[in-house]
Amino acid sequence: GGTVYAEYRLRHGDGHWCWLRERSTVLTRNAGGLATQLLCVARNITLEMQAQATVEAGASRFAVALAASGMAVF
Repeated sequence: GGTVYAEYRLRHGDGHWCWLRERSTVLTRNAGGLATQLLCVARNITLEMQAQATVEAGASRFAVALAASGMAVF
């Protein structure tokens, strides 16, 4: 058993990069305990990662503008 979760980027055959979220589970092991069968499912999360980066960039710009204005938000 044991499930592993990972997020990583891969370069597509046409040259662009895409983000993947993967879940892998060991299905069977040999007598020595090494995995012999895995089940892996990967989902393209590129749009999700791009949206997250956009939100973070906006929040950073807002923080800088707020600090420069000398104002506060409550």
